[in-house]
Amino acid sequence: MSKTEKEICNVPFIGEIIWANPNIPDCIKDAYYSLVPQPKSIDQVSKGYVGKVNHYKQPYQSSCYGAYPNMWQLEILLSKISRNKEERYKHYQTTDVDRALKEYARGFQYGYDNFLKHKIDTENMLSNSESLKAQKIFDFISIPVINKGGFSEEHSFDKKTADYFAGWYDNGIDSGYNYRAWLLIVENYKLFESFFCERKKNKSQHSKQTQSTKYLNFVDIFNTTEWKMYIEVLVQVTPPLLNSQYEFISSRQGGKGVVCSWIKELQYKGIVKQGINRSQLATVLNTEIKNFNVGSDGKTFDNPSKKYNQYEQELKKLTGLLP
Repeated sequence: MSKTEKEICNVPFIGEIIWANPNIPDCIKDAYYSLVPQPKSIDQVSKGYVGKVNHYKQPYQSSCYGAYPNMWQLEILLSKISRNKEERYKHYQTTDVDRALKEYARGFQYGYDNFLKHKIDTENMLSNSESLKAQKIFDFISIPVINKGGFSEEHSFDKKTADYFAGWYDNGIDSGYNYRAWLLIVENYKLFESFFCERKKNKSQHSKQTQSTKYLNFVDIFNTTEWKMYIEVLVQVTPPLLNSQYEFISSRQGGKGVVCSWIKELQYKGIVKQGINRSQLATVLNTEIKNFNVGSDGKTFDNPSKKYNQYEQELKKLTGLLP
């Protein structure tokens, strides 16, 4: 998928800019590298690596026809392609995905080229000052969204005529917007340093408050009063993971990992409060779900669940999280 044909999209590689400029402050780099899950300890990185553990994985690393999708989202896609012999992923055939990736790259280029026009230089701006533009760019990348340029699936009642990847051009546009925003940030880091440092300071203070707060119930960890729908879905999926009394009933190996991955997905999207650590999440799940008994250290939350891929689309569809 990378550079096997003439590149459709032509954008700079943001990784090279970061590597070439050691003066970019850590408050910006910390935020940038947090776009993908990072290792939690030094024993999870390759030997010889000398950088910061939370800067280990590059958020934009692989090129798809010149476009740079988020690596976390790309790894999910590659997992589905590798399992296209399974019924659930049979439509992820290489030729169909390749065709859709070309549309994604075209959308990526369009989003990249039009980011400032569409998202920043709006007609109702009272000023075109650089500081105001920087504030708007910072606000753009700071707002949690359900899908910021992932690889969506379109579903239809008529599976024979369904184009599962019809939304990838639009997904590419969203990815292009986001990529251009981050490129502008690292290229003009002095304009953005104060925003990111202030956010890091606020997050640190919030984290200290969060760590001292006791979370015991589902209602404590959700940002929405409609939290029950996100737990009830674990009862509704096939095969179910919980029964109606919120008792863990999955006999499949990896079932607990699916539940933990779902909660982490909700946290990534801002539906579950983002400052809560894995140990606190484990405490809530062990309290609220009978017979769950996940380790109190919450390590399960940091281990990607292969079984989650089998449930992901159904969970998102039932909760309206599919784009």
